[in-house]
Amino acid sequence: MAATPEANYLYKLFDDTAFKAKQVVPYDDFLYSNEKQLDQLLQVHAKKGKIVVLDKTCEHIHNEQQVIDIKNKLAEHSLLDKAIVFDNTADETYFEKHGVRHLYSEFYLWNYLVLADRPNPNTKNITHKWLCMNNFAKEHRWGIISALHNNSIIDQVLWSFRDTSKYFPNNPYAHYEFPVPTYIDQPLQKEGNQNSQAKHFDQNLNLNDIYGQVDYTIVTETDFEEPYITSCTEKSYLSMFYETLPIIVSVPGTVELLRKQGFDLFDDIIDHSYDNIADDVNRFKQLVTLISHMNTQDTPSVDANRHKFNRAHMTNKTYWHKRINDKLKSYQFT
Repeated sequence: MAATPEANYLYKLFDDTAFKAKQVVPYDDFLYSNEKQLDQLLQVHAKKGKIVVLDKTCEHIHNEQQVIDIKNKLAEHSLLDKAIVFDNTADETYFEKHGVRHLYSEFYLWNYLVLADRPNPNTKNITHKWLCMNNFAKEHRWGIISALHNNSIIDQVLWSFRDTSKYFPNNPYAHYEFPVPTYIDQPLQKEGNQNSQAKHFDQNLNLNDIYGQVDYTIVTETDFEEPYITSCTEKSYLSMFYETLPIIVSVPGTVELLRKQGFDLFDDIIDHSYDNIADDVNRFKQLVTLISHMNTQDTPSVDANRHKFNRAHMTNKTYWHKRINDKLKSYQFT
């Protein structure tokens, strides 16, 4: 995120609201690269005594501890009553519990789809039924690839698992000894990938061609087992942008969040009831059952206009600007 306020992509979203670009602190950028500079910036804002916006709009909260850390950082600089967090977590539970002001909006959509100016999908050339791309290693991602092997579905899956830094032999969901790294493109010998293919590669490269080879995407979202962090990243949005049918391996409520945002989740084709299951192990079992069943069925014909609607909706700059801007205007800082 840009450190210069006027260069920050948030600027045009709230330049006519009570929030101002000069109040923005790019929290994650500084926290993980230069925490000392983050502290210095917070000290400057504390002296001014004005509202501070912690910009986490390219992220969401992954666990309760992250909210506690934000609270402690703000308290350290006497900013707890003067700061607000902007991010993509559509749940207030942890923020309210720890007294951290928070505003959720569709910042992922704005950053990764609205502003990205992606070309429309190519004509499909189907080679596999399913797509399942995995970058950083997580238990639920390892579990899904394992289940696809265990259920003899993997040959119909275009899949990747780039990260070699973690291994999950006692996976609570499923386990199979599959080869890592496995990639679809940008192989191991690509410069910078020698230790872990989760780093130093272009995650947007060749997406048009990759999605064009499949009918369904098994979207392994960032989080799965943690409660109270309902969110949706570009992974789910891109599966629809590129005209595939999504099954979303995520925290409960992700599919419902997408519905509330106005997207067609193809509920007449896919039983998304897994989205309502709070227990992560049972939700995983339901997902595997669903995938196994659909793997035995012919892929249904889908009206192309439904895909076009989703793509047009998620790239509608006027609509999303107004939606986010309205939330910012209506927020009462008390």
